[in-house]
Amino acid sequence: NFPLRQDFADALGYMAEEPDNMPIELRKTTNSPLVTGAIAGSKTLLRREVSKPRRHRINVEAALDAAMRQFWRHGYAATSIHDLEAAMELPRQSIYNRFGSKFQLFLQVLDHYEAKMQEDVLEPMLAGPSPRKAVLDLFGRIASEVSEDGIRDGCLTVNTALEVAPHDEKVAARIHNSLTGLEELLLDFVLRGQQTGEIDPMHSPREAASSLLSLFLGLRVLARSRPDEELLTSVAAQAGALMPPPSVKVGAPNSSTDSNA
Repeated sequence: NFPLRQDFADALGYMAEEPDNMPIELRKTTNSPLVTGAIAGSKTLLRREVSKPRRHRINVEAALDAAMRQFWRHGYAATSIHDLEAAMELPRQSIYNRFGSKFQLFLQVLDHYEAKMQEDVLEPMLAGPSPRKAVLDLFGRIASEVSEDGIRDGCLTVNTALEVAPHDEKVAARIHNSLTGLEELLLDFVLRGQQTGEIDPMHSPREAASSLLSLFLGLRVLARSRPDEELLTSVAAQAGALMPPPSVKVGAPNSSTDSNA
């Protein structure tokens, strides 16, 4: 690195960008050993850059979606790095460089799945006017996924709770947080339903939420292992029994009755 004379610098600029427009007075400069050496060195660097392996530009969202579908359908143990290469359409070195090991990728997939469920399922539930109906629709949707759409993948969170969580603390912590969050959400729906008069206030909201979570887990397992439409519909209907509407009191005094009659 050393300073060039201005005419050398100008000549190099023209050679790189517009050699045909180089002024006549600068053309003799291109015969200088200094300039020709600089040009040769630039071409060598260019060849080196072209020969380097190209880094894949990764769409992280799309890559995680693809990995999520692979793990979701086939499980963690049955998914190889070769399967992930094919699903994500990336060479394994790009996967390792961006996401780490297969296990590290799996942890990112679990977080990705959680975020998608929040956006695609839970937020629309919260936006509805009826808390009780929102919960019933959630259970009905699980049953219809199998009977109408033929989807037997179950829930990635529940699948992972059965396959991986018992053997790894990091995964177990994620599953615990996810299921705790779902239980708290169900509790919020029950409380709101009691406040709006849709659900009997005499029932314990915490017990109802815990029972709904258990029903959810069981329904998800059945949807994957025993996808019988009648069975799933019957199990899903139990959600309504865990959130009964207020009971109608029979034989209550009629305030309009004339006491002097």
